[in-house]
Amino acid sequence: MSVKAAALVVLLVALVALPPLAEPYVLHVAIVVLINAVYAEALYVIMRMGYLSFGHAGYIALGAYTSALLATKLGVSPWLGILAGALVAARHSRGSSASSPSSCAASTSA
Repeated sequence: MSVKAAALVVLLVALVALPPLAEPYVLHVAIVVLINAVYAEALYVIMRMGYLSFGHAGYIALGAYTSALLATKLGVSPWLGILAGALVAARHSRGSSASSPSSCAASTSA
């Protein structure tokens, strides 16, 4: 087993063991760090292709806002709120056909 594979196994074991063993503050910080790491990785992939787009940040914000509203105003479990936030963001991403490349190409060729 290589050093990278061993480090990955140790990291995954630590992440799996974190929720039942950590204090709530440590768990909160870990969640925030991992969310920001996923966001940074998505931005890195987009920028490596030569694009500067913060569109995915809007979908992250929309999902977070939906989850927060459901948790604070309606008392919905945060886990169900995360699922609902993902569904709302996915629904809005499928409804925004005006910004798709095919519709832009069609409007410029006319």
